[in-house]
Amino acid sequence: MKIMSTAMVAAIALTIVTPLTASAAASQGVEGFWRTDGYGLILAIDRTSLRTYETTSISCLSGLLSAERGASGPDGSVAFTDNGHPLLTFEPQGRGHAVLQVAGKAAGVNLTRLSALPGRCTAPMPTDPVTSFDVFWQTFAENYPFFAAKGVDWQGIRATYRPQIHTADELSTKLREILGVLRDAHTQLTDSKGTIGGPVGHSAVRPDSQGSDQGPDRAPRCRQAFAAMGEQADRVRESSWWAWISSGDRVLWLCRPELLPG
Repeated sequence: MKIMSTAMVAAIALTIVTPLTASAAASQGVEGFWRTDGYGLILAIDRTSLRTYETTSISCLSGLLSAERGASGPDGSVAFTDNGHPLLTFEPQGRGHAVLQVAGKAAGVNLTRLSALPGRCTAPMPTDPVTSFDVFWQTFAENYPFFAAKGVDWQGIRATYRPQIHTADELSTKLREILGVLRDAHTQLTDSKGTIGGPVGHSAVRPDSQGSDQGPDRAPRCRQAFAAMGEQADRVRESSWWAWISSGDRVLWLCRPELLPG
């Protein structure tokens, strides 16, 4: 099971850095590896694309976010798109620093250049249920700020649940129970097959095979689906990177929010 955190791609913090001139910023280039200010997201940028890794002190997983490299601006900025639609803008801010502006967001994500990709990102990660639990637990331990406010003993959660994990089904069930303990509507569980589950008490649902954000025609398909199903749908849920139109316990269509009409 691949554990993903929407908080990793939603993290925003502001840092004052000394900007370079446009020519100096452009000469440094954007290719290489960049770490977000918090939340352990690493961006790998080459001449054609951007891809991501989600990291903790014990893990490195291939991230959800990817984009194609687009045009460069006179100030050294570089646009990144998803199927031709604006998604991100990389803005150099100083030697070894940059800001990643996300389409539709008011503030940017601060970046620091890395000399190389961490070694744990170049080796295969085990995929057994206990390791997946450890990555889930560590991700929240390093990034989730509300344990005290919610009265949650996160160390106690590990001690209670980890010995109960032996199979993939047990892992899925117990992780959803843990999300229920957090009582946080901003959390969700997604596996490599696209299954979506909220905290315990909410049905796990899977997008229909014809209703997922896949393929070169996904943007018009998402818009058409939204127009056709919007009035029938019970709700449209939005996160930083995903939106899904749902009816009852069934996902009708899964799309990135920027692919939907405004």
